[in-house]
Amino acid sequence: MPDDVQIVKDIAIVRRLSRIVAAGGVLSEKTSRALASLRNKYPDFEPSPGDQDDFDVYTSGGFRGPRGDPDKLKDVPTDKLLETALTIEAQEQWDQGDLWSILCRSEPARAFAAIETAANSGQWPARAWRPFLESVADTKDSATSLKVLGLIVHAPPDLLAEAVFHIGSWMYRQRAMLVQGSAEDGAAFLEFWDKFADVVYANPSLESLQRERKGDLMTAAINEPGGLLAATILDILISRKPAQDSGFPRDLKARATRSVSGATQSNLLARIIFTERLSFIDSIDHDWASQNLFQYLDSNSSEARTLWRARAYDGHPGLPRMFNALKPSLLKVLARSDLAHNEGQSLVAQLLRAYIWHKPGENDGYQIERGEVRNAIANASRETRRSTAWLFMNWLRAKEDNEDSPDKRWNEWVGETFRAVWPIDANLRDEQTSQQLVWMALSCDVCFPQAVSYVENLIVPMDIYRISITFNFDKTGRELLRKYPKAYLRLLNVAIDPRTRRIPDDLGDVLAELEAADASIVQEDAFRRLTGTWKMRQAAG
Repeated sequence: MPDDVQIVKDIAIVRRLSRIVAAGGVLSEKTSRALASLRNKYPDFEPSPGDQDDFDVYTSGGFRGPRGDPDKLKDVPTDKLLETALTIEAQEQWDQGDLWSILCRSEPARAFAAIETAANSGQWPARAWRPFLESVADTKDSATSLKVLGLIVHAPPDLLAEAVFHIGSWMYRQRAMLVQGSAEDGAAFLEFWDKFADVVYANPSLESLQRERKGDLMTAAINEPGGLLAATILDILISRKPAQDSGFPRDLKARATRSVSGATQSNLLARIIFTERLSFIDSIDHDWASQNLFQYLDSNSSEARTLWRARAYDGHPGLPRMFNALKPSLLKVLARSDLAHNEGQSLVAQLLRAYIWHKPGENDGYQIERGEVRNAIANASRETRRSTAWLFMNWLRAKEDNEDSPDKRWNEWVGETFRAVWPIDANLRDEQTSQQLVWMALSCDVCFPQAVSYVENLIVPMDIYRISITFNFDKTGRELLRKYPKAYLRLLNVAIDPRTRRIPDDLGDVLAELEAADASIVQEDAFRRLTGTWKMRQAAG
């Protein structure tokens, strides 16, 4: 069945070869046969004698939509319906190229009857199944879903391979409806899972079908069959609400193992899916998780970078037994320079939560010391440190259901955790991280002076156009200036350096506000320095 592009190419060949013949040119025997074949293929096309049709003009009135008139099929009997629809599509590509797809969406029961009839006679055309499965992938009609399952479970492996993406999508989108029915329905669904897995996980050639997502394994894992098969097993497990350490249910365990154990790209996608929910998996079956996944997270594994990226989707460190086993690899991964800032932020969050929850001297708890956390942050990339500073700021400002204030969070755990683990090395400071630390301090109220004392020696000068913008974080800065002018002055003092950065446009106004808030502030060395800086700005015009 020629596609639109091929038709354009064929007609262009007919046009030019016909022009050569009309001009008295002689074609080779092979070329003459090719021209005759194309003329038979497009009997209604006759090239003009002039040159004007060599310059095609394409106009568009927007998206045309699916092409096809289902009325052409209204009187066709069921046993001829599929063949007729596909034939019309092939012969009238321009006007009827989507005829079968339109029928599947408008009359799914009739389309299913046609596909079932063809299947019973041994015909399983993938080009018919692909649009049909897409049309019923989101149906809420359990009877339709079960009928499709009852038929496709008998499909030959060739169809499963040729329609692999559409089958995987249909199976995953229909999983809840097909599993939550009777025990027989659930068993039939898992029987089909096994048959489909035979094709997906056992066929390395499917790796060439990773299409445009080949370079983005995270996206591929949630869209392509290898990942969708694993996600289906995982979702079934979650729906059963298993208790901690209850172990993988017998009907799911072997299938989960099969998903992650092979060497194909599809098996890697399955490992990505399970690693994204590793905390949950380990809490249910630690032995299975450690035997089947931990080895790939080892820092020496060729898949470590990919799977730790997947692990970053889960902000929970997992139970102590899992965290302690993976900690050495986690610390090495955090030192990688190619770790994206959001991935680094999530993995540091896991490390910090384990540190916050650990209890010194507890043998079966989280085994993590502040020096390990501090070194991990120090060894991380600048982007990861910047994201970690944002993390502390966000923890203070987060809207929690219990409505804890930033002050309470600072006093109970954020403040001391920050002081214990943040590296003090001068060479690790940079302007963007400094801004996040300033905003962290500005997130406090009563704790503001203490927060300033923690961060003032960790900040480098910044480019500040207007203090009212940089320091008036979410409009809390001005209130802090009035309440704690001397602490505010100390923070401002370390952020402004006319030798390396511009002088803020509103520095004079802010100094006046500080003096109005506390007249004695004019005696502070920092105030005098900034006053001199402002006078220098004024003198320079």
